Amino acid sequence: MGFIDCSRSVYIRFIIGQNIRNERTKQKMPLHKLARLSGVNERLLDQYELGKGEITLHHLLKIACALSAEFSALATAVLPKIHAE
Repeated sequence: MGFIDCSRSVYIRFIIGQNIRNERTKQKMPLHKLARLSGVNERLLDQYELGKGEITLHHLLKIACALSAEFSALATAVLPKIHAE
């Protein structure tokens, strides 16, 4: 079984926030509308988009549904590969 590299959790949180913001702005959806559609507080959404809030799986699912987006598209964080020399 693998393990999670916790040193990258801040990076992953930032990428997930960017994914949410990118999808929302691509749809030209104001933050207040996403809050209404998802049921997630607008202030909390803002924190998630900035990579400052610890997003829950439940909230990420609600946001994905409100954006009609694939959960995996929002949750995917492409981590840089480390090359052994």
